[in-house]
Amino acid sequence: SINGSYHWLVDALGMYHPQTWEFSRCSVSCNVMSKRRLNKLVMGKYVNGWDDPRLLTLEGLRRRGYTSTSINAFCEGIG
Repeated sequence: SINGSYHWLVDALGMYHPQTWEFSRCSVSCNVMSKRRLNKLVMGKYVNGWDDPRLLTLEGLRRRGYTSTSINAFCEGIG
């Protein structure tokens, strides 16, 4: 694991061992993914909130009709 020495040290000191999650940025071409840019669109009223179907947000995908199962399967499929 990438955090092997960290986990070893925490175990050796008998400290609380938090569960860590590692993830990376999902880049989808021809879509705005930056939270800062999405916020500009939402605050500038260019879109109808964070659940606008044109946005590639979880709320937007749900509003398009995608289920949580299909979103999770997509994320698992791309790694």
